[in-house]
Amino acid sequence: MHLLFEHHWLATALVASIAFVLLWKSIVDGRGEFFRYGVAVCILSIVTFLIGYYVVTPVEHGRILVSSLVVAVEANDSDALLTILDKNVEMPNQWPGIDSSGAVGAVASMHAFHARHMLQFNTVLRIIPVEFKNRVELDVSMLSRVSRIGTVPSRWRITVAPNETGNWSITSIDVLEIMGRKYP
Repeated sequence: MHLLFEHHWLATALVASIAFVLLWKSIVDGRGEFFRYGVAVCILSIVTFLIGYYVVTPVEHGRILVSSLVVAVEANDSDALLTILDKNVEMPNQWPGIDSSGAVGAVASMHAFHARHMLQFNTVLRIIPVEFKNRVELDVSMLSRVSRIGTVPSRWRITVAPNETGNWSITSIDVLEIMGRKYP
């Protein structure tokens, strides 16, 4: 099912190609039943596309939230960051000197980082999602261009989960490695 929901264009193309073959066969052979089957399979391909387009899996929620996090941090956008973070987000490796915790501490850490460094870009190289019953953990590898440092490779573990209202948000941000240096 995940293939259908997460890669709906692939399933749609497969079903649509079967519909095309059936419709072509009805034209070449002049057989009406192939035409009816072809139209039915064509409708099935449209339904397949719509289901895949509108159903969002937990892994897709995670990918969307990670992309939103990267954009918000790059733009130093507090409001955008607060909309994607859980109010009690855990950040074990918070920026030094920040006493606040949760989403407020995350915003303060972002501002402290931007006060010290100019972030020119972030490039997400790889996202490896692992889906659990009530959450998704994403291992994110990135390259960031930071002023006075240069290009910095990093690895993060970001956990996303639905909150009380059913909306997905980031519940944990863990630094695994920055410039080859592992964090506890």
